[in-house]
Amino acid sequence: MLDGAKIRRLREQRQLSRDDIAYRARDLGLDVSRETIARIENGRPGTVYLTTAYAIADVLGVTVDDLLRRQAS
Repeated sequence: MLDGAKIRRLREQRQLSRDDIAYRARDLGLDVSRETIARIENGRPGTVYLTTAYAIADVLGVTVDDLLRRQAS
């Protein structure tokens, strides 16, 4: 599962808005809405397609693996 808090932290560190992420994802040819990003960041992602995760990671300059929530072992 994607770590919404980590995504928010990375987005804010890069001084990007949710709209910025959505627009840049569209520039990559992927449809990621501001609302989808908000749901992910707020821990209510519903179904998140792999392409959405890749788009967010690409815009933030990280890998999808960097955005995953780690389970305690």
